[in-house]
Formats: sequence, structure tokens, C-alpha cells
Amino acid sequence: MTDRECDDLPQSAALWELYNRKRALESKQEKKNDLAKEVEALAKEEEVLEKEAARVAQKRRIVDAKCKTRRAELAQVSAGCESEKADLQRSWRYMTATDPYSGECSKIYK
Repeated sequence: MTDRECDDLPQSAALWELYNRKRALESKQEKKNDLAKEVEALAKEEEVLEKEAARVAQKRRIVDAKCKTRRAELAQVSAGCESEKADLQRSWRYMTATDPYSGECSKIYK
């Protein structure tokens, strides 16, 4: 080796080190960019899911309110039905207890 070649070796090694560091940095920057894109995509997906969750929550509130109203209506109608049923049973027993024409018990309707 000549003196010139020997003098170039340390500089060459330093250049290789810089080159390798530059490649490592580029690799890290690519990874950073990929991660940034992924984070952005996930943030958009999260936003969509939040909007969907808000719609579902609103729909649930509406359905819950309707259900509560219908349950109240059902209770009211059920109470009315039970009252009407009791009235009909009393009337039926009264009307079938005695035959209005003969005054005898009617066995057919018992």
C-alpha cells in the first residue's frame, strides 16, 4: 500500500460509518412515516366508530323511550282487560245463575 492509500483508509472508514448512519436514519424515517400513516388511518377509523356509536346511542334512547311508552300502554290495557273480564264474569254468573223465565237454576251455563 502506498502512503496515499493508507491516508485514505481512515477517511474511507469514516465515510462508510456516515453512510451506514445515513441509511439507518433513512430506515427510521421510513418507519416513522409508515407509523404516521397508520396512526392517521386509525384516527379516521376511530372517528367513524365514534360517529357510529353516537348514532347507536341516539337510536337506543329512542327505542328505550318507545319501549317505556309501550310498557305503560300495555299495563294500562292489561288493567282494563282484567277489569272488563271481571265485569263480564260477574254479569255472566248473574245472568246464568237463574233462568229469568222459570226462576230455576240453569245448568247449561254453569
